Amino acid sequence: MDGPLRPTFTLDDFFGSEIVYCQRISPTACTWLPFDDMRKDTMTGGALSITGDMPHICSAAVSTPAAMQLIKDAGLPVPGKDLLRYTDKEDYIRLLQVLSRTGKKVAAQYLHDESELPEANCWIQPSLISFVNNKANLKALVDDGYLPRRAIVPFAELTSYLSRYPLPNVVKAVTEEPTGAGLDVIICETAADVSRAEKVFGVCAFVVVEEFLHIARNLCLNYAVTSEGEIIFLGCAEQICTRNGVYLGNWLGKNIEAPPEAVSVGRQIVQKGFTLGYSGLVGIDMAVLADGRIMVFDLNFRINGSTTPLLLARSAMETYGQPLIKLDRFVGTSTYRDMLDIIYGQLGKGKFVPIASYDPESGGYPGSQPRLIAMLLGETKDEIDEYKSELERMGLAGTSYRKEIS
Repeated sequence: MDGPLRPTFTLDDFFGSEIVYCQRISPTACTWLPFDDMRKDTMTGGALSITGDMPHICSAAVSTPAAMQLIKDAGLPVPGKDLLRYTDKEDYIRLLQVLSRTGKKVAAQYLHDESELPEANCWIQPSLISFVNNKANLKALVDDGYLPRRAIVPFAELTSYLSRYPLPNVVKAVTEEPTGAGLDVIICETAADVSRAEKVFGVCAFVVVEEFLHIARNLCLNYAVTSEGEIIFLGCAEQICTRNGVYLGNWLGKNIEAPPEAVSVGRQIVQKGFTLGYSGLVGIDMAVLADGRIMVFDLNFRINGSTTPLLLARSAMETYGQPLIKLDRFVGTSTYRDMLDIIYGQLGKGKFVPIASYDPESGGYPGSQPRLIAMLLGETKDEIDEYKSELERMGLAGTSYRKEIS
């Protein structure tokens, strides 16, 4: 029997039940997503509880019997169809090739090379995915009044360009490959930051140089747009980022709402994407400045880290009577079994909801640390952060997407 936690929507509401959902990052098209393979595989478990009846590609290491039982015991629904499991990145490519030969359409959330996933089998045309996610193209999707001051600069001219303007500035990669978690962004506050940007972005023909925003609220607004053009606002999350812009997680809750103007701006952006031919999930990063102005600084035409918890938030808050949620990531400091013991010890407290777990033994990485994506619930941010510290003392170490590009 399904548990008490129910998403407001499931993926099949947007894609149907015949399209294959795929959240795995390509093994090759990942210059600006330098996660290790375990992290790439862990991400494929992030949407298991919102899949519904849509076929879903995922790592065997996030869908072991123990991992699926954990989702059930946490009160979350499990996919209604059999999962399409792979064991490693080579097996993942083989699975894509099998699906391609059978004519299946795949809703890949990250761009893949033609040799991995032919265009004919893509839910959305790859060239469109590249266009709407390329930071050079924000002006085509966002009205001028909501864009930071920005310029597209040839990389060869980056140093001279930056020398003409006072720091800080923000430098971003111009690329047709997928990006995420702020790993393609460098905030230049010092000469050392500029030197690092010169090194990191040397593979780019062009970069974006953008004004540094003094952000009062860093928001990610989530939307879905169906193939018929219906646009659904899924909710808003506050993004937790390091000083230099790397994504760490999200705050969600009853009092975390986007200004109506921001919701309207986001809807217009999604509408423009649909007009170009896009349907699916969209996350829009917006800054609310101290004077109340709204600025759009990144577009993610795909599932976002905050999407699953946003779809589960209402049910979780009602079930456990808590007004605030933090999406966080952990690594176990011992074995997967030990990590499960810690998790099961927390399930009855109404403060902890595991979304996905990764067993490194099943993933072909014996001796490595197990991984976990979870929602922490509480009354205040301080209370939740203190609870996280308790979990760390038990053996669940906090982590992030950080793997420095250098």
